[in-house]
This record gives sequence, C-alpha cells and structure tokens, in this order.
Amino acid sequence: MKGISLGGRRPSAGCGAKLLPLPGNDFDNTIRSFLLVFMGAAGFVLLIACANVANLQLARAVGRRKEVVLRAALGATRWRLVRQLLTESIVLSLLGAALGTLVAYLGVNLMRTNVPAEQVKDIPGFYTMQLNGRGLEFTLAVALLTGIISGLAPAIRTSKVDLMKTLKEDGRSSTIGSKPLRLRGFLVAAEFALALMLLVGTGLMVKGFVRMYNNQTQDFDPQNVLTVRIALSRGKYPTPHQRAVFYKQVLDRIATIPEVESDGAANSLPSSGEWDSVVFRIEGHATSVLTEKRHADLESASGNYFRTLRIPLLKGRDFTSHDEEGTAPVAIISASMARRYWPNEDPLEKHIKLGASDSKEPWMTIVGIVGDVKQNILSRTPRPTLYVPYPQSPPAIISLVVRTSVNPLSLISSVRHEILSVDKEQPIFGIKSMEDFLADNMGGIQIATALMGSFGVVALVLAAVGIYSVMAYSVSQRTQEFGVRMALGAQRRDIVSLVVSHGLKLAVIGLFVGLPGAFALTRVMSSLVFDVAALDLPTLAGFVLLLLAVATVASCLPAMRATKTDSIEALR
Repeated sequence: MKGISLGGRRPSAGCGAKLLPLPGNDFDNTIRSFLLVFMGAAGFVLLIACANVANLQLARAVGRRKEVVLRAALGATRWRLVRQLLTESIVLSLLGAALGTLVAYLGVNLMRTNVPAEQVKDIPGFYTMQLNGRGLEFTLAVALLTGIISGLAPAIRTSKVDLMKTLKEDGRSSTIGSKPLRLRGFLVAAEFALALMLLVGTGLMVKGFVRMYNNQTQDFDPQNVLTVRIALSRGKYPTPHQRAVFYKQVLDRIATIPEVESDGAANSLPSSGEWDSVVFRIEGHATSVLTEKRHADLESASGNYFRTLRIPLLKGRDFTSHDEEGTAPVAIISASMARRYWPNEDPLEKHIKLGASDSKEPWMTIVGIVGDVKQNILSRTPRPTLYVPYPQSPPAIISLVVRTSVNPLSLISSVRHEILSVDKEQPIFGIKSMEDFLADNMGGIQIATALMGSFGVVALVLAAVGIYSVMAYSVSQRTQEFGVRMALGAQRRDIVSLVVSHGLKLAVIGLFVGLPGAFALTRVMSSLVFDVAALDLPTLAGFVLLLLAVATVASCLPAMRATKTDSIEALR
C-alpha cells in the first residue's frame, strides 16, 4: 500500500493506513449472515418450484405428443422443437416473474409503512429499500434461468419422438412410456430432498430465534418493570449537577408510590443497542500503540438500578448515596470485563481511567462486579461493561426502570405525575413495560422467523403438489392395469396400498438423499447464525415424519380415485 502524503512531504517507505471495524461490532456481519440464509431459503423454494413446473410440463407433453410428431414429420429438427418448448417455458417464467415483481413492489411498500420503527431500527437501509434497475435486472436473469431449468428436461424428453411408431397409433393410448414417469419420480424425490433441507433449516432457525429471545432475559428479570425515557434540555439543565439533582428528585418521588418496589435509572437499557464504547487504562498494566487497546461499554447508572432489574451483584458492593458528585470516583464492572482483563486476579480495589495514556480523567476504583447483560439483541456474547454512578457522570438522556407489585402499565399515570411534579414542562417518552421493550427490539427477529416459516410452508405445499401430480398421472396411466387387477379379485385396499406405497417410495428416496444435505445445512447455519444448533435430532425426526405424512395424504387422493375404476370399462 502506498504511503499517504501530508503537506507535500515524501512519506517514509512502508507507511500506510489500515481501516478496521470497531471492536465487538459484529452487527453488520450478523445481518449479512441472515441475508445469506434468506437468499438460500428462497433458492430452495425456487428449485422446488422448478421441479414442479417441470413435472407439469411433462404431464402436458402427453396431450402434445401428436403435435410434436407432426411438426417433426413436416421437417422440424429436434433442436428447433427444443427451442420452441424452451421458449414457451421461458415465456411462462417471465409472466410469473412479472406477477412476482408486482407482489414484491406491493410487499416492500407494505413493510415500509406498517412495520414499527422499533423493530427495524437496527436493520440498515430498511426504509430506503425499493425495487430499482438492478433489482429488475436480477429478476429478469432469475426468470430466464428458471425458465431454462424447468423447461430443459421436458423439452429434451418431448422432442425425442419415433415418427413411424407414433403415427401408427390409433390415438386411444395416452401413455408416453416409463422413462418420463421415472423422470417425474426423480423430480418428486428431489423436491422432497430440498423440502427436508429447507424445513430443517427453518425449524432450527425458529428455535434459535426463540433461544435468542430467552437469552436476552436470562441475566435480569424484565417482568413487572416499567421503563420511561427522559431527555433533559441542555439549555434548561446545562450543568451535570442540575441533571443529577433532577434525576434524584424524580427517583425519590417515584419510590413513594405504594405499588413501587424499587426504581433506578441508567442511560441505556439492556438489548437497546445504544451503549457507548470507551477506551480505558488499567493502573499498573503497561500499554503501547502496538498492543490492543482496552474497550468497554460505558453505562451511567443509579444505585438501585441493578436491584430493580435484578442483575446479580456477584462481588463487592453496589453504588450508594455516598457516591456523589465531588467524591472519589468509583466503578462497577461486569463479569465478562473481569474475566477478560483480570483473568487471574481480583479486580476489586483496582484502578482504571477512561481515555488514552494522556487522558486527564481521574482514576476510578472498582468497587463491585455484577452479572452480564447483552447490549444488543444480536450480540453473540456479552461485551465488557463499565458502570459509573450517575451523580458523577449524569447523562442528558436517561431511562427510568420501575419495578412494581402490580401490572406496570397501570402505574403510567402515577409515574408521569411524579415526574411532572418535579418539572411540569419536561417531555416524557418511551413509556412501556420492559417486556414490551424487549419484544419491540426483537421485532426484526420475529419478522425473520415469520419469513423463514413462510418459506417452509411453501416448500411443504409444493412437495405435496408434486407427489400428488405424479400419483394422479400414474393412476391415469395405469387405469387398465387397475381394471385387470380388480377383475381378477383385487380389493380396494390392495389398490390403495399399491398406489400409496409407490408415493411413499418416492418420498423415502428423497428424504434419504436429503438427510446428508440437512446435516450439512445445519452446520452451515450454525456457523452463520448464532443460537442455531449444529445438530438437532428431534427437529430432524419431526420434519421427516411430517413429510412422510404429507406424502401419504397426497398419495391417498389419487389412490381413492383408482379404486373407483370400472373394471369392464377399463378392459373395454
């Protein structure tokens, strides 16, 4: 990399600049992983749809066999027939793409106008997404590719004709031989293999999202907690002392409400993603520009904040009323911070300082260690967190947390009254229960869960349609066979068993082929999306049984139709 010239001077050889992401900032990578998973799921559904369309075109080839033979007799080459059939498939695909583009346009506008801002605030570019030229070009390319994939095999199969044999037929037979039937069976097996992989991936992701939500609350108790946001005007409260006095008065007044068990305050709440990362020094630990700087998320909190959210105090003490402005600076650290920066020693009574080596900030004494909480819903692990008492560093925006003995929403008016009694002109916003606050922040995850679930449902329906179409076609081709069997004494249950067993055979073959793919997919997903298990046998077994049940039901319908075959009519 070439050096950067400053002031016209020639830089030293080897000098340069290197850009690195902020430590612990894995949010963009997580979003990218989610997008890859969704694109993969959409690709699976598209492949299943291609197999279904190919099956339908193979069935349609029965009625068009005479037409193809006549075209061939009039001089059409096989390549010309393939081009014609492929063109028809591509036109069908383009019409579907046009309809899909319209649905996508309406869906994008519907999402942008109806999804709450709290649920998508961490998704970059959500409100600016739109169908543009690149999107249309991609859609056109996918439509062309889909038309070729779904139409190539039927086109090649249909264009392969025996002129003399076909022209001599009397037209009463509708069979096109066993090869097309085997091809359709292969496509159905492929559908079931893809459906199993997609359903397993969907199930694991949904379970992972549920686990992710539970992990947001494992280190504190969000039940019966009311949250309120306050933003103080710097013009009205210009000094830290004025802000600290206001917060103390508000907390003292809210504590007098009979239904309030405890109350506290902090500048950011768990899972909000609004925490600030700071650099700090440890007294007695050497640092240099060549070593990694120490980072932690900074939080300004009141003494009762941990008790109100029931964040466990693991060691040391909580903030007290003596930790006021002008007293010796103190700090409380999270368990993850203690493990990372003091792995083999007790961090209590150690001294740390915010900022780099030339910082003028005072040294702070560590007085306590508390449990970890995640600052972001998509955080893989809790980041090191540093808490300071709000009187020593009062922020302009703060969140109040109020633990109640009743439904927290029933105390909104009382809490609002106490805040306005301190300053009747003070704006109040973000009033909701802690559970609702977490649910809003998990809204994007819920949308992703619903999207993956819809992919799984579509795959299941397409697989059912695929095996139904093959079984229905097979029954129509075996009408004479079933008539002969029933004339020779076969019972209805024998015919049903024969048809259903054939359908289950195709499903079992597809599931057997799809099992290795499902195992591989779970490992890929576990590396891309955290909280997704690499191997979940109950989920795998459940979806295998579900697909077998779907195959049974889809095969039973044509089988019941086969039992209504009139033996005399079939033989005639």
